[in-house]
Order: sequence, then C-alpha cells, then structure tokens
Amino acid sequence: VELTVEPVKESQPKIHQYMLESVGRQKLADLCYILEANDFHKVMIFCNTKYSTASLSNLLRERGFNADCLNGDMRQSERNQIMARFRSGEISILVATDVAARGIDVLDVDAVFNYEIPLENEYYLHRIGRTGRARKKGISFTLLGSFPEKAKLDEIAKFAGFRIVPMIFDEYGCLVPAPAEEKHPTSRRRF
Repeated sequence: VELTVEPVKESQPKIHQYMLESVGRQKLADLCYILEANDFHKVMIFCNTKYSTASLSNLLRERGFNADCLNGDMRQSERNQIMARFRSGEISILVATDVAARGIDVLDVDAVFNYEIPLENEYYLHRIGRTGRARKKGISFTLLGSFPEKAKLDEIAKFAGFRIVPMIFDEYGCLVPAPAEEKHPTSRRRF
C-alpha cells in the first residue's frame, strides 16, 4: 500500500519577503535602521562566512544591539550555549552562517535578514524558514550589494516561486515599496 500526502497550501508559512539595494557601509546603516524602526524581539541575520558572522555581530554590539554569532568554527557546546541564550531571549539578534539555517527549531523569530545572498538557492528557503513558524506570519529582508546579487535573488525567487518586494527609502527616510518598474514596449523599426 502506498500513501501519498499532498502538501496543503494553508500549511505553508506566511513570510513577507522584501529586498533592499544597499552597498558598502550603507548596508550596515540600513540594517541598523530597520532593526531600530521595528519592534523585533528575535532576529536571525545570515552571512556566508564565519568571518562575516563574527565581524557583523561585533559591529552590531558596538552600536548597542544585543547580538552574538553562530558558525561552524565553534565547539558544539559553545553553539548549544548560544542557541539556549537565543531561545530564552537573552540574545535578541543571532548572526549565523547556513549551519544554523537547518535543523534549528526556534519559535517566535520575528524577522530573518540575508545580509549576504546565499550561495545555493535552497539555502534561501532554509534561512527564511526560521520565521513564520507555527502558523504565524514572518518577515524576511535581503540586502543586495551588487547587480550579480540582484540576478541571484531573481534566480532564487523564480526557483522557489516567491514574490520578493523591492523596497526603497522615501524622502522622509521611511522604508516603502519601490515603484513598479515601467516596462517599455520594444519599438520596432519599419523598413
């Protein structure tokens, strides 16, 4: 006997996904602005390298945020201790590599940030899947630094069938959806 269970659309997490083009030092400033402007209690920020996680968590702590990092260079006991502190709310921002995206069950993660674009399409799914759990709504932000990153995010969105809303800062400094790009019809020459 073979049983097949089809996925139910309603059980898929409801995660609002946004992207913001931000380069160089502005990327950290934009991240801090979004963190300060929202009432997030638990946030996960993903980077691609161990060095990036340590560096970013240090920069966030220097700016007054309660942050720590998690990466593969740490002993298992150290990772367990950091995760326990994050679960309990003692740490509000966890900066991690993709080692933390899979198999970690933390409830009530308010937002996920992709500070760096993941190297593999499925890593994006694992990263944003840390929010929007237990039928709650989640939110994810991806900070883009270059055209190749934009192309990679477009590829990820197509791969997963996601709609990722582009955001900009308006003249008042508020984060708002970017105006829709106008599609110009290609003009045809007549000979």
